[in-house]
Amino acid sequence: MSIVPKEEEEEDKCYNMLKKALFQFYAPTPFEAFQKFMRTQVLEAGQKPLDLFATLWLTVTEAVNVNEHQWFVGMFFMSLLPPQTRSIMLGQKFMRLEELTAYADTVS
Repeated sequence: MSIVPKEEEEEDKCYNMLKKALFQFYAPTPFEAFQKFMRTQVLEAGQKPLDLFATLWLTVTEAVNVNEHQWFVGMFFMSLLPPQTRSIMLGQKFMRLEELTAYADTVS
């Protein structure tokens, strides 16, 4: 068990408060987050759909409640896939986004 001096604890608190304030100040607006989300690139040659979804997921911020908008996120993801993969996937029913992306990896 290590004992941290009070000075270091106070520095950590100050650092964490500053870090939090900077992240809040420089966070994108909901519109900027939406624009970044919509600029997601299509599936590239050799790229797995799961990797594309990971990139897409990183653009979703706290401003977007994915649980409320799963259908939209899923359909947008499918629109980025090649037409053959998309047509196979449209015949399936998925309850969760994880199932959708896992199936897309097996199809392509």
